Amino acid sequence: MCISRRYHKAVITLCRSLSLTQVSRAVYNGSGGIGPEVLATSLAGGVALHALLLAINAALVKLLGLGGKRPGEALPIRQAVVLLSSQKTLPVAVTVIELAGESVAGVASMTVVLAHLSQIVMDSAMVSWWLQKHGRIDEQRGTA
Repeated sequence: MCISRRYHKAVITLCRSLSLTQVSRAVYNGSGGIGPEVLATSLAGGVALHALLLAINAALVKLLGLGGKRPGEALPIRQAVVLLSSQKTLPVAVTVIELAGESVAGVASMTVVLAHLSQIVMDSAMVSWWLQKHGRIDEQRGTA
């Protein structure tokens, strides 16, 4: 029995999304509730920080000439470096927060999870835009 690659990818994406929602729910339930102003502030802060890091990393990648001199070959490498160097690590942030003590762990963890989810949404939109603008790498090389 052959399961299509698209089906496999959809199942993994669904499992990952469900896992993230369960982590968020568990953290939220342990925090005693968070007001909408705290959630909005953490969302705005996460988006602003991620946008700032994306801009800085994009400038540095171009300035340093990463990926080579030929634009067609350099673009995918530059995109990957910008995207990955702009990500913050959720497990590290939660570990640091846990060390701060139980009194702030629930609320702080929830805001970190929300900021991380905003990064995922931003990066997904950016990759989708890149694909529309530049196409897939294998299509450019004629191996699709």
